[in-house]
Amino acid sequence: MKKITTFSFVFTFLGLMLMALTSHAQVKENGNTIEVTRISTILDQTQASDALPAIIDDLGTNRGASFNGEYIFVASRQDGDQIYYWDIDDPSTVNELTIPEDFISGGLFTLNDLTTVGDQIFVTNMANSEGDDFKIYHWESVNDDNPSVLVEHTLGAGERLGDAFTVMGDMETWGTIVVSNWGTKEFYAWEFENDVWDENPTVYLMEDLYGNTNFGRATLLPNLQEPLLSGPGFGWAVYDENEETFPVVMEPDFFPAWAMYPMVFEFNGERHLAYNQIGTSPVENKLVVLHIDEGNDAIEALDLVSQGNLEDFIVHTVDLGDVASGNASTSVDIYTDEDGDVYVFSYVAGNGFILQKVYTEVIEAYELPFVENFDGEGEDTPADWMPEGWLNLDEDGDGHKWYW
Repeated sequence: MKKITTFSFVFTFLGLMLMALTSHAQVKENGNTIEVTRISTILDQTQASDALPAIIDDLGTNRGASFNGEYIFVASRQDGDQIYYWDIDDPSTVNELTIPEDFISGGLFTLNDLTTVGDQIFVTNMANSEGDDFKIYHWESVNDDNPSVLVEHTLGAGERLGDAFTVMGDMETWGTIVVSNWGTKEFYAWEFENDVWDENPTVYLMEDLYGNTNFGRATLLPNLQEPLLSGPGFGWAVYDENEETFPVVMEPDFFPAWAMYPMVFEFNGERHLAYNQIGTSPVENKLVVLHIDEGNDAIEALDLVSQGNLEDFIVHTVDLGDVASGNASTSVDIYTDEDGDVYVFSYVAGNGFILQKVYTEVIEAYELPFVENFDGEGEDTPADWMPEGWLNLDEDGDGHKWYW
């Protein structure tokens, strides 16, 4: 198993943070160098950075968000039903999707979760009463002034839909919308193929899951047909529909807190996984990235993770804030551009969102000897002081080096 214990970080003269995704080292005449791949923060609107927008700062009414490679979306009921979006090329401007009068109706929460596929935007309500209508709303793009109701399902006894959903497929030729049924071990799936939607969902009863599917999601594994199921009540489980089995299971106690919305992706030809880790005691809301490149495919890689120590696979974390998020409303999106650069998006209700970009371009950094406190002249300084061009990766400094 390839072990990467941490990303290495550097500052350039412009103050750009760099993140090491490779473990190769080179030796040159002027000293040892390491190859690092840079990461930049495109937009930080998190509580941890004191940048959470006031229009989405309420935990209970801002539960769904997504990034589609161009825009960041948040579904909000904080000041009435709104779907805000930020253009990453003009992030200072907050835009709103067109919502026709009387278009949004029904459900305990009229707008709740949100996701995107390409230009398309999907939003659910949350319905929890028998006879009420669960709905999935659909916009073709941000320019769509005439959105549609894609799914309308009248609830029967024991149904609560809309807390969390995901969309698998390209939504041009095929797709599946997966919705978890709160308080059960069920997932509902509406399937789409050749412009035809299933009128009624297929209900998958997951009796062998560790716990209920509350706030559960399903994300498709790259180059495979099997989805990775996730939820705070049961952890992670790869589902083989043909065999009706779970070839890989990681129960909740495998993780230090709720491990939400895992997304497997490739960067520079190597397999990674991003998810949000949400805890209430102690409170934590953070993006976590794993390096899981061993194994012939994602299933084998996840199986190796399940047999190991999770900490050994972590290569990057980002803190979003310390507002306790007991409703488990969260989002992760991965977008790869034409250059192979990867955008990683993370959102946690009440704590905001962050978008980072990881570049394929490799830069060389010079490794310096580790020192506890150093001001450039060899004098002792306070532990929290760092000279320009330096970055301490750990509050204690233990186990890390500084780069310049």
